Amino acid sequence: MSRVIVIGGGIAGYCAALGARREGAEVTVVARAPGATALYAGAMEVVDDLEAILKTQPHHPFTRLGLDSVRLSLELDAAIQSLLLALEKDGLKVEGAWRARGRYSDIHGLARPGNLVPATVAPGELQAL
Repeated sequence: MSRVIVIGGGIAGYCAALGARREGAEVTVVARAPGATALYAGAMEVVDDLEAILKTQPHHPFTRLGLDSVRLSLELDAAIQSLLLALEKDGLKVEGAWRARGRYSDIHGLARPGNLVPATVAPGELQAL
């Protein structure tokens, strides 16, 4: 069995740890603190206005991919679908889509935007209450 050490307790670190664990590795996560993800309702913010970002932000990571909005939209659709399937395989049911955004309360009671949220959080979308 492989041994993997993941440095960092943010969402990227935990995604790396889950991926390694899924492949059968013994995983240890080393983190100074839980990371900002622990402060939110579990919502993932993907993108607000893709067209505007591509037109006005030349150094944004999406713009630097060099894809037009149609191609990038297709890539995001595929990536999000893969993410949702992987999370569901690990027991986390997530709802939403990158093209739709809601507002969810964080642990401080502040409204935070989110495109994808755990199914247990989805009924708490603030605009629907």
